[in-house]
Amino acid sequence: MIYPVHAFFIDGLLIDTGSRTSHRHIKPYWEKFPIKAIINTHWHEDHIGNNNYLQNKYHFPIYAHELDIPMIKQPRKQKYWLYERLTWGIPKPSEPSPLDLEFSTENYTFQIIHTPGHSPGHISIYEPKNRILFSGDLFFSTRITYLRTLEKFQQQLDGLKKIQKLDFNTMFCSFSGIVRSPKEKIAKKIDFMETLKENTLKLRNQGLSPREIQHQLLGREDIMSFITSHDFSKFHVIQRILEENPVSTG
Repeated sequence: MIYPVHAFFIDGLLIDTGSRTSHRHIKPYWEKFPIKAIINTHWHEDHIGNNNYLQNKYHFPIYAHELDIPMIKQPRKQKYWLYERLTWGIPKPSEPSPLDLEFSTENYTFQIIHTPGHSPGHISIYEPKNRILFSGDLFFSTRITYLRTLEKFQQQLDGLKKIQKLDFNTMFCSFSGIVRSPKEKIAKKIDFMETLKENTLKLRNQGLSPREIQHQLLGREDIMSFITSHDFSKFHVIQRILEENPVSTG
């Protein structure tokens, strides 16, 4: 297993549908829970893999941020690495509708918060009444070791700062599951990312190459980079920081 992926159910709302390869494991839960609607936190194959099945069999409405809808509608036009094909499978097309700023179920009104960086249309879902947040793949853990090929560093940092301002005491993370004391853990990640950014730019000013900066701050690439054909890469973290903070020529 490369890493776990969680889906969540609350008040008739299914948040993400898992991967195609997880179908037989989570199908019993769909039949048990009274699902009325589905929201995808983003378009990646481990979060939309059962959209097609659920929409065609049960006619559940599916919603996502407008920036990720083209990929959800035509997933087979996207590039999938070998590890993605083997681990999660390639999703079949589904037809989501764009989300508004709020989404209401029978008992709750959720705020839809755009937190891009992991994908262009990545969202977090906030329920202020019970002070809970569904963070998708925004948080992951208190450190950042890798970025994938298309991920953005600064956008994810900005997204963490955005959700840190909200009032919640429980976070549901697609990677880590239920996160207790989430504000403290988010603060640790923000501090880690800001320090990493500061040190990366400082070492660039001292004349170090991106690879040398990576080795000094994050270490050499490891098994995760190898098995994902360097889609997950420590070098991407440093590279993205440098690209997003170009040297001034003025």
